[in-house]
Amino acid sequence: MALYAPAGLYDVNPNSREPEGHADHKRIAINRLHLDRDHPSHILLPIVPAGALTPLRPPSAPAGF
Repeated sequence: MALYAPAGLYDVNPNSREPEGHADHKRIAINRLHLDRDHPSHILLPIVPAGALTPLRPPSAPAGF
């Protein structure tokens, strides 16, 4: 399965703290996930009634596909 976002829908995060959309320098992000008693984590998920959901329309394929 191929996932993509149409151009202009998302902006790249260069991790440089430069203004959004005007970054000239890119930095590699270092992400850490701590899974121990000293660093507890959780995720909150909403309960949404099935009738409140709307099916998503698949995006149209970009030119050249």
